[in-house]
Amino acid sequence: MKSTFVRCFSFVLLLSPFVAAAEPIKVPLGKPVLLDGKCEEREWEEAKEIDLGQGNKLMLRQSGEFAYFCVQLAKESRFGLDLFIASEGKPVLNLQASAKLGERTLTESGWPAWQWWNNSKWTANVMRGVDFEKREFLPDRAKELQVHLTRLGRKPFQLMLQIHSDQTISFPADAKPEKPGKWLEFSLV
Repeated sequence: MKSTFVRCFSFVLLLSPFVAAAEPIKVPLGKPVLLDGKCEEREWEEAKEIDLGQGNKLMLRQSGEFAYFCVQLAKESRFGLDLFIASEGKPVLNLQASAKLGERTLTESGWPAWQWWNNSKWTANVMRGVDFEKREFLPDRAKELQVHLTRLGRKPFQLMLQIHSDQTISFPADAKPEKPGKWLEFSLV
């Protein structure tokens, strides 16, 4: 009897790292950021940095009533960014920063069409135009976003992003915009 208990208890201990949920990633406090699309090292030194692979990275931090996000690419590109946010008691939110800013929320029938320049309590740098009639834009290395904490909902919140350039890169790679279950989880300090 005792040996059965010890074996079962040992089995549970071995499995516990796989059964227990991971702790949310803490978003540190820091100073406000200038949203110029540069993500300068000294400006983001207090941030939590996450490797997105292929030399790309995500940096996060909070200051006052805002959370700040920086997506920095390994090399310059003409790119847009979709930031997906989910939190308990709120619909899934999609913030897009490309040549325009826009937001939308997931409904039972899916994602609605974009309504541009409807961003509320958040902002970001956009692509800089060279020729709007030809839709030519300058390449960038980064997108910086400032999001009011009320848009993130209750603590913790989940996050997914998609980078749209020559190809679409999703992070986490196996995550889907409609299903927050595999997204990264963050908590505000």
